[in-house]
Amino acid sequence: MITDEVTAQGNGSLFSAQKRPVTTMVATSFISAISNNMTAIAVPWFVLTLTGSASQTGITAAVTLLPSVFMSFFGGAVADRMNARRLSVFSDVMSGATVALVPLLFMLDVLSFPLLLLLMFLGAIFDTPGHTARSTMLPRLAERAGMPLERINSAMGVSQSMSSIIGAAASGILIGLIGATNVLWFNAIAFGISALAMTLFIPDLGVNPPSGASLLGDVKTGLRYVLDNSLIRTIIMVSLVVNGVYSPLFGVVIPYYAKTVYDSAAALGVLSASYGVGMLIGSVLYGVIGDKLSKRTQMFASVALISLPVAGLIAVPSLGWSIAILLLCSLGSGLVNPMVFTIIMKETPQNLLGRVVGVISAGAMVASPLGMIAVGPVLDSVGLRGTFAGISAILAAVLVMVVGNRTIRTIDSREPAPQSA
Repeated sequence: MITDEVTAQGNGSLFSAQKRPVTTMVATSFISAISNNMTAIAVPWFVLTLTGSASQTGITAAVTLLPSVFMSFFGGAVADRMNARRLSVFSDVMSGATVALVPLLFMLDVLSFPLLLLLMFLGAIFDTPGHTARSTMLPRLAERAGMPLERINSAMGVSQSMSSIIGAAASGILIGLIGATNVLWFNAIAFGISALAMTLFIPDLGVNPPSGASLLGDVKTGLRYVLDNSLIRTIIMVSLVVNGVYSPLFGVVIPYYAKTVYDSAAALGVLSASYGVGMLIGSVLYGVIGDKLSKRTQMFASVALISLPVAGLIAVPSLGWSIAILLLCSLGSGLVNPMVFTIIMKETPQNLLGRVVGVISAGAMVASPLGMIAVGPVLDSVGLRGTFAGISAILAAVLVMVVGNRTIRTIDSREPAPQSA
């Protein structure tokens, strides 16, 4: 599907000199995302098996997210100052090393719960700047390849969705065969492959001209741009609330559901894979309609899909119905994610893109650790039905906010940002 979406644009094959960097970027993002998805399933399952505690599982997920928020905020300014390719390679290497330490220390019988939290914390610190660096390279690689951003972001969305499907399914099978900690060896290898491909096939795009400001000054510039842009500001507000409930939903509640109802890692893998399938369909669909339908229509439809189906989980339905519900939710996510990235790239001058992406990512994620910490005690006290009901009510309020927002209603009349600011 990635091939079909990308080769539809411009002349030459995916492996021509002009398009090879874009192909490599999609492929390395796919590999890194597989590793992250496998970690996201293996680690919560390991903690649940080790402790039986939803609260400790939530704490582990929160510890993973907290440094991501911090590093997104400051990492964008770092990405604008550094060579993006080198930063991405360094990030993959260090993330792979921290992941590999988990099974190694467990094998040596020295992996305590606090030490696991430390490794998850360090892995998140290294992972986030690399993700931001990749984002800053996309517009320039798209221009070199003569490809529209909508199609490239669709291809990136497809790769992310495929990684969710493959990573989730592989994790569910491998956890049952070799155990959760041993699955992480595969993750570490995937990070190494991604770093090697980035080194060999992505061109050196250089460094942005120095801004003349301090690192903190650059961060303030990015924050000021975001606060002054009504559309980006609105996107952050919506993303903050959605991530605040979706992160604990998939980081804690769904693993808890699979563990307590089915006691099956395979069930967790299937549920996670179903979300990936929906995202895949949504991402491909965006590649088809992204430059045809109005952004307002796409925004309303995608947020409705993200919000409304969750109410069906309140009844704690069968595995089949749960798969169908998550499929609908993920269809909305698959539509909205590439659209948001395209909007941000068109709304932001190139020399500010790293800082703006960093601020947006931090703003979108800041509620996620709080949600992770809060959902464990909620699950322990009100159970699955009560937790699903609370999440559904919050998402319904988000939909009302989006439909009534004036900036989103006028989104299609906005002009693209200048190349520099």
